[in-house]
Amino acid sequence: MLQTADEQVRGLKKQSTFLSQLAAKTIPNGIHCLSMRLTIDYYLLPPEKRKFPKTENLVNPSLYHYALFSDNVLAASVVVNSTVLNAKVKD
Repeated sequence: MLQTADEQVRGLKKQSTFLSQLAAKTIPNGIHCLSMRLTIDYYLLPPEKRKFPKTENLVNPSLYHYALFSDNVLAASVVVNSTVLNAKVKD
């Protein structure tokens, strides 16, 4: 019983290592570099400029929030701009 548990632990550790390496290799370099650059730029700002405007909108249930996942940053920006321009404004 103990030997089986040890084998399972070894197998799970091996699987975890493989999946971690796979995830690191499959993130496109452009996206990784962009996120790193944005993070560095954010933390280089003075503390008073780090506050996001309109943070109350993040928890407003009457607003819709969307997530867009893409490797193509240009296409993603086109989709976001189109969505913003064509959104109906509620009064």
